[in-house]
Amino acid sequence: LRALPAAFLLFFRQLQRGTALEKMAFLDGHSLLALDGTGYFSSQTIHCDSCLQKVHRNGTITYYHQLLGAVILHPDLREVIPLMPEPIMKHDGTEKNDCERNAAKRFITTLRHDHPHLKFIVTEDSLSSNAPHIEALHDAGCHYILGVKEGDHAYVFKHVQAAEDAGAVTYYERHDRAAGVLHRFRFVNAMPLNASRADVQVNFIEYWEITPEHVQHFSWVTDLRVSTRNVYKLMQGGRARWKIENETFNTLKN
Repeated sequence: LRALPAAFLLFFRQLQRGTALEKMAFLDGHSLLALDGTGYFSSQTIHCDSCLQKVHRNGTITYYHQLLGAVILHPDLREVIPLMPEPIMKHDGTEKNDCERNAAKRFITTLRHDHPHLKFIVTEDSLSSNAPHIEALHDAGCHYILGVKEGDHAYVFKHVQAAEDAGAVTYYERHDRAAGVLHRFRFVNAMPLNASRADVQVNFIEYWEITPEHVQHFSWVTDLRVSTRNVYKLMQGGRARWKIENETFNTLKN
């Protein structure tokens, strides 16, 4: 494990010397960086001192390992550039399980140490849309596009609805007639994230992809100010997060 970070850095430096990173530039020279957790080992018999543990009601224990994966990606490109993942495991001298949130803190610190001058827009799922994580990204100089769900983030959705009632929400549509797709957006800037941290302001995007066959619906928060000029691009960045599943986790596991 100690040798892996150097190998990832060596690989990345080789890409920097070429043109690979240039074609991955997403928005105003920023790299789009997807983070997500995944499990890669589980057993009820094989285990080590670093294993996470889940104790079941019948007294049996499942031992498992997870990691926080990270890849630079672009919505228009199939290729992704993996960075060194952050292990989620028990550390020396601890009894409690590690978690994805703690791994994210460690990863962001390492990211800035290894790549102090690169500009990042981080995209993650709705579990990451919380004030401590947003502040950690801000302190590291990273922008973000994070998923939100109405069931988990009712406060921000309530304030978006209040803004709509006041006429402060913008609607925007973009037609792709060749593909038969209607892209519909609703967005508003400077919304409070939650009741306990109303001081954390986020910009809200809601999106519907409408075809004759079906409708897909997504929503995100971002610190990038949203306008009709960039909302389509920001949507592409938020939706590109799935590439960490297909082009990264599935490839590595299979």
